[in-house]
Amino acid sequence: MLLPTRLDVRFGLLACGVAIAVVLAGTVARADADQAKQSRSFGPDRCGPIDPTYVQVTNATGGQPLPLAPSEVGATAPLMAASFGAETVFWASARLASSEQTITIPVDGVTSRIAFVLSTDGSITEMSIARPGERALAAGAGVKPILFGCVRGVEVERPMAGEWQLKVAGTGTYWLVVHAKSALGLDDANFVQVTGRPGHEGLFDIPGQPVAGRPATLRARITREEVSDATFDLVSMDGSHIQAAALSPASANSIEEEYVGEIARLPNVPFRVRVSGRDRTGASYQRVSGAAFHAATLEVIAPQTAALVRGQQTPVTVSVRNVGAPADMQIVAVLGAAVLRVEPANLRLGTNESRNVTVWANIPANSTSPAEEIVVTAESPADPAASNSAVVKAIVDR
Repeated sequence: MLLPTRLDVRFGLLACGVAIAVVLAGTVARADADQAKQSRSFGPDRCGPIDPTYVQVTNATGGQPLPLAPSEVGATAPLMAASFGAETVFWASARLASSEQTITIPVDGVTSRIAFVLSTDGSITEMSIARPGERALAAGAGVKPILFGCVRGVEVERPMAGEWQLKVAGTGTYWLVVHAKSALGLDDANFVQVTGRPGHEGLFDIPGQPVAGRPATLRARITREEVSDATFDLVSMDGSHIQAAALSPASANSIEEEYVGEIARLPNVPFRVRVSGRDRTGASYQRVSGAAFHAATLEVIAPQTAALVRGQQTPVTVSVRNVGAPADMQIVAVLGAAVLRVEPANLRLGTNESRNVTVWANIPANSTSPAEEIVVTAESPADPAASNSAVVKAIVDR
């Protein structure tokens, strides 16, 4: 069984921000084609394979795959509590090595509780954590171990500020997430564009992913009372630095400070946004965005709004443009929980080629909602970068 660790979900490439109860994912892994109809329980020495769709969603949204045996599910309350309402200090996924690897995690002076959680689809042969200048932690006052067959970790109350050392070894792919209970947070790290009615323009989140080969504007907010300075950069899925992001203060209120800046060229690999600097105590801090981004080679261009009539099908024209290599792609549109008809639903586009598709939107005659959202997603199964989405606000007649 797999347990989700985040309270937000993502449809395709669009972060919907829907709060949900923590429930069993119900995802089953497949060992091979002969076991295609057999579910598999996780546990010691049986940590994978994990459903790749589940992995894709958790990687994109900042969650963490947690392969748990049925007998372990009842003991996951401390594991869920470690991530609930917490800020992300570190997020990384990479291959474990049989020899010891050391990962350095900066812990700031304004965190009241920190939790290091490591999971794998292979095996964990070593995991130890040490405070700055000390030996590996042992269970005791203020130190709670997290021990499952495929998940290991530790939660520490009132952690010492400084560079903590995490040593790991094993096989397979690992996911390491470090959660901090702290007022210092990185909020609203997202790419934005100027939109709005004439005279009321402003910076609003783009509905999907930034497009490859174009400058992109990034906005982030941090808790201004908790920090003395802030430097932004982009980091890879293994947590390493890719490139700097020159963001400057744009506005401030009593709680948050907003930073905005243009990135001339985006990385050609998936990435997260990281902010680091000194907190109000003078200690080093770090936070990373939950959502991961990628420079998309597809662009979905849709009208901002569409007028729909209850009980009737309304055509909405959407354009799909390919700025990457020639690709076969599928187009999916949803309105609430309903999947809409798209014509054509499958395309092949050459480089710099565009094509219109028609989304047939239908609002049931008994609907009472004055507005809905149509989410249109285009993606190529063969290329993760060839995927993007757009949102159309559907205005429904009364």
